[in-house]
Amino acid sequence: MITHLSNRLRSIYHRNELLFSISVLLIFGGLAYVTHIDKLGFYRDDWYMLWAGHIFGPQAIVDLFSFDRPFVGVIFSGSYSFLGESPLFWQIYSLGLRTVSALGFFGIVRRLWPGHKVETTAAAILFFIYPGFLQWANANTKSN
Repeated sequence: MITHLSNRLRSIYHRNELLFSISVLLIFGGLAYVTHIDKLGFYRDDWYMLWAGHIFGPQAIVDLFSFDRPFVGVIFSGSYSFLGESPLFWQIYSLGLRTVSALGFFGIVRRLWPGHKVETTAAAILFFIYPGFLQWANANTKSN
């Protein structure tokens, strides 16, 4: 009876392994980032860009970056026009970008290393959490 149940669970896992791995990835990311997302504000380099947008409008953000990073200015200006000055919106936006990147990385490592399901899931979890966790409070600046 136990062997039959174990084989049945194993069969269900193997049929839904991809969904299970993606769910685990999203759960770990959620635990790392979502728990205090509503308590974060703007920090460090976020302020000068927000100040320029608030005082002079979104075009000022394009002008800020026109010398050294012109395309970033266009992206920030568009993001600022859409998200405004709400720290929560910027945190959600940043988390969305991070999630899409982690899922993309997961897909790439699965194609490169197809026989190693656990290892690729673990690599995607590390990619999701580690590179951004130390800077995740800077949602505005680090969104580029």
